[in-house]
Amino acid sequence: MNQRVRKTHEQFMAACNAVARKQLLNRRIVEVSYFTPEECRRQRWSFTGVVLVLDDGTTLYPARDAEGNDAGALARGGRRRDGIRPPGNPVQVVTDGCEVAARRHRG
Repeated sequence: MNQRVRKTHEQFMAACNAVARKQLLNRRIVEVSYFTPEECRRQRWSFTGVVLVLDDGTTLYPARDAEGNDAGALARGGRRRDGIRPPGNPVQVVTDGCEVAARRHRG
């Protein structure tokens, strides 16, 4: 990577970090649930994903890519790196109507 590209990338990452810190730092998770089958259908997703609701009403959820083309996996760091997944087969979770904390924060 040449010097100019490296500097541009570093500036971009610094700007991304500043935005993420402003929006997320010192926020508290007040609700955790999974997308319901109906919510998955509305999104045209084949899989369900975990939803985190913050104290300011912001909702966070993993997506397969930046365009939101299906649910994604939420990885977990530290000693246990097995991720946070719904029980059973993810496809069954949507089609069978998994009720894993299906209530959603609508505040």
